[in-house]
Amino acid sequence: MPRSQRSRIDQQVITDSLTIDPDHMIASINQRLAVPVPGFDPQFTDPGFPADKWLLSSAVQKLIRRGRAEQAVKTALALHVLDPAYLPRRLPTIAFEDISIGDLGVCFDTLHVFGGQRFAANTSELEQRQILANLVYRLAQAVKSRTACDILCLALAVPEFLTIATKMAGSSMKCLVK
Repeated sequence: MPRSQRSRIDQQVITDSLTIDPDHMIASINQRLAVPVPGFDPQFTDPGFPADKWLLSSAVQKLIRRGRAEQAVKTALALHVLDPAYLPRRLPTIAFEDISIGDLGVCFDTLHVFGGQRFAANTSELEQRQILANLVYRLAQAVKSRTACDILCLALAVPEFLTIATKMAGSSMKCLVK
């Protein structure tokens, strides 16, 4: 996806998140999640992947960080076969550690889908695979920024910065952007 198109999507995400109408916001998120991943086969299974949850988990995060979207999707789906509950818990952490302010839109969508750390009860296996593929692909394609993670680490290490970080956490998005 071209950077200008991602920028328009990010602007739409921010606009949607500031809107008062939650139904419109949910519809926008669902619309973004429905965008098919290029070359994605929802039935993909590759017996060549190791059956090691921790190895696959590490590989997913590294592939996302390095922007290798297709490989990240395949690895994520292999991990999903081993432990379907794991990625819904892990993806929000990956999003905020490695992407954060680089692409607020995909972080917002990831947190919306997995804020409860699991798929909604009525989500079919095929839908789970499509949502994972969409989010993992978008995370890998996103501009990366570890700024938010660095600020948190600094805040935890230096007491004066903890006070500043706490104050920033209570600020509005408009104030933080300024």
